[in-house]
Amino acid sequence: MKILVLAEDLRYNITSAGICNSNFIDALLQNNNEVDVIVDFNENENLLWKNDKNLKYQFLDFQNSFLLTKFIFKFKIFNSLYVKLNGFNFFEQKKINLWYKLLKVNLINNKYDIVIFLGAGNSMLNFFSLLKIKTNHKILINIHDPYPDSNYPYPYQGSKNIVNKIKTKKLSKVLDKATNISFPSLLLYQWMLEFYPKIINKQIIIPHINAKINSLKYFEEFENNEIFINDSCFNLIHGGSLLHHRNPMYLINAFEKFINADSSRKENCFLYIIGRIDKKNILNAQSVFKNVIIVKDRLSYKKCKEIFSKAAGLIILEAISTYSPFLPGKFSDYIDAKKNIIALTPKESEIRRLLGKNYPYITEVHNENEILNIIENLWKNWNSKNNLEVPTEIQDYVSANNLNNLILSILK
Repeated sequence: MKILVLAEDLRYNITSAGICNSNFIDALLQNNNEVDVIVDFNENENLLWKNDKNLKYQFLDFQNSFLLTKFIFKFKIFNSLYVKLNGFNFFEQKKINLWYKLLKVNLINNKYDIVIFLGAGNSMLNFFSLLKIKTNHKILINIHDPYPDSNYPYPYQGSKNIVNKIKTKKLSKVLDKATNISFPSLLLYQWMLEFYPKIINKQIIIPHINAKINSLKYFEEFENNEIFINDSCFNLIHGGSLLHHRNPMYLINAFEKFINADSSRKENCFLYIIGRIDKKNILNAQSVFKNVIIVKDRLSYKKCKEIFSKAAGLIILEAISTYSPFLPGKFSDYIDAKKNIIALTPKESEIRRLLGKNYPYITEVHNENEILNIIENLWKNWNSKNNLEVPTEIQDYVSANNLNNLILSILK
């Protein structure tokens, strides 16, 4: 197949969207597809994760240095008025126009089997380039998170202001033009159906893919050489950002009780919290004991995957809520590590749906007693080398092969 991908972000050492999008594209290449990629945010034009004869890059050339831009910078009231009328600020609209121009040129000059849109964070500006395009191509829009932020579930929900109302209407028009809309989770599709009822019968569930990228590189600026994890120890590791609403203190308190129950554990049991911590996160205001190691540096993707391989348990920590439709991007990397997953997640969540109701290492984020029981049971199993095997069906579910089969199903 010949595929055009519009990817907002491929910075696999900086953003979760960069990781997910890079794995998605790598999986397409593994099936010998020809892939043309238009990208906005990237690490460096010469340092992307893969060079391949079937892969071609084009970069969004966004220049700010012209008189109108300087004028709007000086008089911010004009930019504010522009947002309230258009839903996007002046610079966002300029990027949408650039996406449109590159998309139009590529569709004129090439014959593609499918065009795939991969967004980033709560941006997804590339999606809106589709509004002015007339085409008979198969169009796949990948919705990885609710959009806009007013459509997030509690406790992440943003303001239902005029700007978000405009964005909701515009995204609805984008989704009307798409032939298929993919979601990384079934629950996310069900959640988004409330805001965009016309997506019914267009949906396809494509989880975050574990492409097993074998060409990852170290980047000196993302390496913390002071981190040493002894893989002979009982290591519990949380990798990834701790957003404002993700409270790790119940986990830390349970781990402290686990350590204090037996003094010998202080020598070889450790909890690692690695990644960016939101300035509003409660962890910033708390002290922790020495067996909890906090690394606020952003590490390279390659380094993180190596660290995950040294864990006795890999931790997913979500917000305190009754419902979570999210599939964290790290889930597929945890599956790749083939380690036990400790899932701290609401009673209704995509993580629970995938791991199953009988999974032994799962509870709510704030159930401190049950978290302690989970750590104790994992400790006993780890000592007896009675580790859970990652179910084959989950490994297959997040595989490159599954992605390519799903893309083929769209074309059929």
